[in-house]
Amino acid sequence: MFAAILAIGIISKEEEGHSGEFLFSLPVSRTKVLIAKALCVAVYLVFFTVICGLLYALGFAALGEELPTAQFMTFMGRQMLMNFEVAGICFGISALSWKNRMGMGIALAMFFYFYDVIGRVVPDLKDYLFVGPYSYVNAAEIFTGADTPVTAICIAAAVTVCCVFFAFYYYNKRDLAS
Repeated sequence: MFAAILAIGIISKEEEGHSGEFLFSLPVSRTKVLIAKALCVAVYLVFFTVICGLLYALGFAALGEELPTAQFMTFMGRQMLMNFEVAGICFGISALSWKNRMGMGIALAMFFYFYDVIGRVVPDLKDYLFVGPYSYVNAAEIFTGADTPVTAICIAAAVTVCCVFFAFYYYNKRDLAS
């Protein structure tokens, strides 16, 4: 949800708050502004993942348990990819909107989560879990050494890249609200 909240309003808040009128009157291209905003989201998500990883490691230490480093790093890497995927989708939605759609971003993250939960409960849906971003981040599967869902990871990377490119393409073409 942090990734969704962060990315859903990063572009649209410029128009909603009318700060875009000032920003885009400067000799800075829209592409440079979008690159800065995308990098900002990426840096925040990397820091978020590192902080969460440190807190998880502290939890293992507090319980006196040994940290399975290889599986833990895989888990954290997939967490970061999941956050990038959700953020990429929300970044694309933010380029479409002239208002902050935080509720839509949170709803999207929750929808993906419930899709994963229902897909794990209903046997007929297990084959379609790879579509959602939570499918490749299941800690129980990672820490027990289950097979890597290569299809889900490839779809996540493709969706992230496509949504970010869409945001750049669409936002550079559209008129800004005043």
